This record gives sequence, structure tokens and C-alpha cells, in this order.
Amino acid sequence: MNAVFDQKSRRSDSKLVLAELPEAPNRRPDDTVELHVALLRALATLPIRDQAIVVLRHREDQSVEAVASTLNVSVSVVKTQNARALNRLRALLGEDFVRI
Repeated sequence: MNAVFDQKSRRSDSKLVLAELPEAPNRRPDDTVELHVALLRALATLPIRDQAIVVLRHREDQSVEAVASTLNVSVSVVKTQNARALNRLRALLGEDFVRI
């Protein structure tokens, strides 16, 4: 995504510092890799802007307003395209896809 969109600098005040590392979930590495590959393949079927919206909203956990500002689109575009992209991903991946 960096090659397509200019990233705005991240705020350091949004990071959470923990005294101890959280426990890692009990997943088999093979399952995690397979899920990751399946998700990347499904994301690749989306238009570039939809990919950016989904990644920024759900992977980077940015607000709708922050995504709209980063992509220079309206908030309503982010909301609409995000909903459509998620529906398409659900259709491609099926209901049995495990959320990570």
C-alpha cells in the first residue's frame, strides 16, 4: 500500500505500552500461514482503493475519518466501500473463515 498511497506520519501517542507482552494465541503456524495467504488472495481481487480502505480500517485499526483523510475521499465513501468490500471478502472466503 505504501507504493500506492503516501502514508501520513503516525502519532506516537496512539501506541499502548504494556509492562508485559500479551500471551500469544494457541494457533498452529501452518493454519496461520494458510489463513494469511487466503486473506491476501481475497484482498487482491478487490480494487486498489477498496484494498486500502479494508487494510487501513481493519489491519491498521484507523478511524473512518483518518482513512478518509489519508485517501482524500469523503467519510461516506469509506463507509460504503468498506461495507461492500467486506461483503465481497465474506462471499469469497465463506462463512467458515476464521477471524484473526
